[in-house]
Amino acid sequence: MKTKKSYVVGTSMFQVIGGWTIWFMAIVLAIYIGSVVFSNFTGNSFEMSVPSFMEEGSETSIAALLGNSGRIFFLVCGILSMGPFLQYFVSMGVTRKAYFKGNVMGVFLLAVSFTLLTAILYGAEYFIFGNFSNSFEQMSLYFVKLALDIVIFYLVGWFIAAGFYRMNLIMGVSFILISLVVIFIHSGLWGEDLPLAIFSIISVENYSAVIIVLLNALLIGALVYTIRQLTKNMTVKA
Repeated sequence: MKTKKSYVVGTSMFQVIGGWTIWFMAIVLAIYIGSVVFSNFTGNSFEMSVPSFMEEGSETSIAALLGNSGRIFFLVCGILSMGPFLQYFVSMGVTRKAYFKGNVMGVFLLAVSFTLLTAILYGAEYFIFGNFSNSFEQMSLYFVKLALDIVIFYLVGWFIAAGFYRMNLIMGVSFILISLVVIFIHSGLWGEDLPLAIFSIISVENYSAVIIVLLNALLIGALVYTIRQLTKNMTVKA
């Protein structure tokens, strides 16, 4: 059976960016261990921001650090998924449609893998220290949010890159502003602190988590559709 080119693109991008992700997680883990050791030595607490549905005990977990830093990492990965990747695959005879489908497949594989690895590290940390106050339900919801974070931020990075790739500099900046609104809406849905309260009108604190996840799915669908329209007839630069 002939392998679909979109599958080749997806697995190739998953392998490349997955390799970056392993290095990223290893570096974050080393920083986390060093920070915890240093904070214990100096007597200062090591804290990070977490969603409002989490308890205070999660502020020093590896899951919180990977969740916060992972969003920026995958935003950058989304930006890098354009340019050289697109040029390479097109030069190998891959259509824009196959590249698009493969990239979408890749981001979901990355989100699942990153979330599972983070959950394993958190489980190991819990097994060793066992002093976290979050319930199983809270942590399950956190890992659902983490997977959605990865998808949203990767797509936002891809969206920004596609905007600059296809439009001029001024129009490209407008894509950054739109992306900020998307990120604020996504974060507001999960009850995170935001500079503008309007983005927190709908929050996981006031509505069912299922509704929040469905709204996130609609947001992801809108991003995927918009990126497809931007890249459908895009001129690939040499």
